Amino acid sequence: MNTKELQTFLDNHEIPKIKKKPKTFLGIAKQPHYENVLSNIYAFYFNVNEEHGFGDLFLKSLVECIEGSELKDRNFKDFTDFDIETEYYTEGIGLTGKKGYIDLLLYNNKQAIIIENKVNHHFDNDLDDYWNSIRLDEEGPVSKIGILLSLKPISKDV
Repeated sequence: MNTKELQTFLDNHEIPKIKKKPKTFLGIAKQPHYENVLSNIYAFYFNVNEEHGFGDLFLKSLVECIEGSELKDRNFKDFTDFDIETEYYTEGIGLTGKKGYIDLLLYNNKQAIIIENKVNHHFDNDLDDYWNSIRLDEEGPVSKIGILLSLKPISKDV
């Protein structure tokens, strides 16, 4: 392309303006992607007794996603009477032997939902440690599921 063609192109086309990302509440607070901040927000909304007034809407939505996935055989339809912990300390019993923290854990004596947040951050967690650190009551059926939340695709080999 020569200079004359380039000038003709520029004269006949509008150069799009790049829009800035809008400010968000977390961006204003300078906390836009910290895993513990997101975990605290999720914990607030998963807590059916919190003052948000949504009851179990967020939990039911999560369970619906689980039931609609390839993990539907885990049976979380009756997931109730659960505790919520953020930054749950693990035992270091995975492949690396390195202790860590589960970002968000929803659990009762028969079921556990282990949630790891990976928003704008690289993935290098020992998921075996997270998984093996959660031991449930041996009296009845035991079911646990691990969920990895990410804005970008992460390999299934994880």
